[in-house]
Amino acid sequence: AAEGAAAMTDPRFRTVFCADGDKLDAPLSAVFGRCAFFLFVDPETGEFEAVTNEARDLDHGAGRKAAQFLLDRGARELVAAQLGPKARDIVEAGALRFFHRTSPGTVREILDELSGELTK
Repeated sequence: AAEGAAAMTDPRFRTVFCADGDKLDAPLSAVFGRCAFFLFVDPETGEFEAVTNEARDLDHGAGRKAAQFLLDRGARELVAAQLGPKARDIVEAGALRFFHRTSPGTVREILDELSGELTK
């Protein structure tokens, strides 16, 4: 999957997973603001764009910056293991649907599990 502006302009890529890698077989990240990648996914086709999380190396405010980045790119749904309070405030203010996932799994496995709940 290529990085770039496609996820920002393509309305199909509105469901975002916090991932430890840049493929659908990557594990869901245990952290939000410091995950390695955001996978912008089309839940209907499984097509995706992997985008490096540039907030992960910040000394502070990674969650806030990551949450704002997702909203700026048009995300509508977020699948993550956890959100800090400041990131949660931004997500809620931006009307992002948050799917809290604590069980381990790959992005592909969780995408399949949530298929009936995600916007298509």
